[in-house]
Amino acid sequence: MRKKLMLLGAPVLAIACLSSLTACGKKYDLVIYNWEDYIYLGTDENGKIVDKSLVDKFVDYYAETHDGETISVAYETFSTNEDMYKQIKMGAIKADLICPSDYMIQKMANEGRLEPFSYDEAKDEYADSLKNWDEYGSPFIRDRFANETLKDGSSFLKYSVPYFWGTMGFTYDPSYFSALGNAYGVVKLNSKINSL
Repeated sequence: MRKKLMLLGAPVLAIACLSSLTACGKKYDLVIYNWEDYIYLGTDENGKIVDKSLVDKFVDYYAETHDGETISVAYETFSTNEDMYKQIKMGAIKADLICPSDYMIQKMANEGRLEPFSYDEAKDEYADSLKNWDEYGSPFIRDRFANETLKDGSSFLKYSVPYFWGTMGFTYDPSYFSALGNAYGVVKLNSKINSL
């Protein structure tokens, strides 16, 4: 019995979705679909395993904090939002948690591919697990996504818990590129912030 998708912005919040899996017994299965190279996989720069991955540490943490109950985590990765979307649409990946960018959240929510998430309801049951979002979550990110709306007029926060957002800057060595002058004067953004 799997829900369409539960979208959370961070695998660290995975514990919040376990209420939907409680009918499965004492062993839970969780499929996370995230960007490649997004979390620590326990390997060095040559791919050699040198430590437990963040997923393995989460599995251990869950067992320690839930009276020995276990969870298995399948951690799948994608390289672009479009690759992720194709795999989800074709049914090749049936994920419980995904981590797309804002425009893909909008597309998938507008198509009915995401399940609503109520932070307030999750907070009632999982207050300890979600305290990092309360204590350290950026008010700027919360406000920005709370004010973004979908086709049905609902907020992005109905389908996501954003935790990471930013901009890109460019650096250069002016001794090699002296003709560029002021780098920020060269890049014209048409009075908008563009995202890659």
